[in-house]
Amino acid sequence: MYSVTCPHCRQASQWAERPQAEEIRCTYCRKAFRVVFKADASVPAAPASTPPAAVPAASTGSAPIASASIQVKPRASAPVAAPTPAAAVDETPPEARGGGRVNDDDDLPSRRRDRDRRRRDRDFDRPPGSGNAGLIVGLVIGGIVLFGGLTAVLMVVLTADDAAPIAVQNPPPAAFQARPHVLDPTRADHFDFMMAELKSDNEDHRHIAYRWLRQAEPNHPRRGEVTKILEERVALYRAQVFGDDEFFDAYFRWATRDNYPWLSNMARNEEFTVWGNARRHRSMEVLGKLKEERAVEDIARNLESIHHRDPAYRALLVMGPVAEKKLQPLLLDPNAALRHHVARLLGDIGTRESLSALDNAAQKHAQDGQFVEHVKRARQAIEGRAQ
Repeated sequence: MYSVTCPHCRQASQWAERPQAEEIRCTYCRKAFRVVFKADASVPAAPASTPPAAVPAASTGSAPIASASIQVKPRASAPVAAPTPAAAVDETPPEARGGGRVNDDDDLPSRRRDRDRRRRDRDFDRPPGSGNAGLIVGLVIGGIVLFGGLTAVLMVVLTADDAAPIAVQNPPPAAFQARPHVLDPTRADHFDFMMAELKSDNEDHRHIAYRWLRQAEPNHPRRGEVTKILEERVALYRAQVFGDDEFFDAYFRWATRDNYPWLSNMARNEEFTVWGNARRHRSMEVLGKLKEERAVEDIARNLESIHHRDPAYRALLVMGPVAEKKLQPLLLDPNAALRHHVARLLGDIGTRESLSALDNAAQKHAQDGQFVEHVKRARQAIEGRAQ
């Protein structure tokens, strides 16, 4: 057996037979090197083509390795008679000898071993507990953040508790101190509280008053004061896209003849929308209940439209004989549909004062047989009530 020490990794390799004077690879690091065997001192030296001295190695990518002469001796089990050679290691890299570039795979075990060695050295040099430094820092930062959050919450709670005495130090005016939480529309003593809300600049407070007014009985000694305030706000709420149901419910419920300007305007000029038509119909209804003679023609003009005819007819019926005088001139109107409905209305609410106006209209529009028939029935109804 022969032992050869690698000049790269310093590991000894065992060879059963003597290697020839050629390039061999280490069985550990798989790097190539050249071994030159020389005869033992007791054996005559054989001529050799390679000088006994080893050539210095120039390892690619690493520091050069010093040249060395390595004795390769057989083990005790080798035959005594066999010559004991000595080997000189040729550490010249294959590139320098023209043997080509060493395969990168040859360096794999060496690189892995060097990496493991560096890792062990790093772990050995690291102070105890340094591996948990990141965890410790994270826990410290988390604790600081948690403490800050709890402090902020505590400050908010304490601030909220301190706000109560401030409200006590600045009490509301005496008029609001006794105000109930809910205004009852059935209680007359809540009227003053409602008026305070109605005059408020806060829209939410105003709507508290509107809700009270839409349910309360409008026959109140201070009704005129309420309607005056509401009349001033009609333009504001009409300008809104959808209007305001709570306001208009209160307005139509409490309206009086003093509200005629806006009621008459809405009875004839409202836009053709769901909410616009609703306001038009409510206006005619209120004017009919108020028996406002000035609004007769405004209401009667709605008889021309199929969309507003029924509410207008009902409003004029409610108004009764008060509307008779204003309806008579409309018997001569160029619009045939309007003439027909006016003749029907006079048959329902007219008196003997309308008979001459009916006869005159029938003569002027004698070619309209349907109108003449309506006039005939109206005369019969009026004469029947007069008997």
